[in-house]
Amino acid sequence: AERKSFFLGLDWFRNFSETVLATTDHSFVLGAERDDGRPIGALVLQYAGKRNRPWTPLTIKSLGNYYTCYFGPLAADESRDGETLAAAWASALWSEKRTWDLLELRPLDRGALSFEALNSALNNAGAITEMFFCFGNWYLPVLGRSYGDYFSELPSIVKNTVKRKTKKLLQTGDVRIEIVTNPNDVDAAIAAYKKIYGASWKSAEPHPE
Repeated sequence: AERKSFFLGLDWFRNFSETVLATTDHSFVLGAERDDGRPIGALVLQYAGKRNRPWTPLTIKSLGNYYTCYFGPLAADESRDGETLAAAWASALWSEKRTWDLLELRPLDRGALSFEALNSALNNAGAITEMFFCFGNWYLPVLGRSYGDYFSELPSIVKNTVKRKTKKLLQTGDVRIEIVTNPNDVDAAIAAYKKIYGASWKSAEPHPE
């Protein structure tokens, strides 16, 4: 699943569980397997325990938060097993409905096969579902273009702004752009990032790890 998105990988889920989850919460996995024991899918979730605030619903939700750019079920073959997996997960969750008030899965790709399958399965199990806009991921198809090709196609007002701001930046002193690709250089790059971040107007990072 990590080949599809970094945010579906074991490293991401493990780090999130260890550094972000509140002490009252815990992560868990709804697995699915065939009769012969072969695993075919998993849904990685978190259970938000009781809060001190009154009337706070007990919530099961995706193992993620505002750091998570993508979430979805893990499936060995989504096109073949998607509906079967969705039905199994919906049935398992609904059978435990006395232990939770709200199920929140986000951010899901509305164009993914699993999206409609999960929605239909939850409805069939007895749940009432509501879709909502979470956020959009902005991207630009590269289409084999170089940066020079891309820049030449920008509106003149944008190109002029970039040139003007670049000139102003270079006049401030010793400035360079460095792309770090060697793992041995990551610690120094992170330290530099933290130093700049700490001197900025931004609030402190809630979960720096």
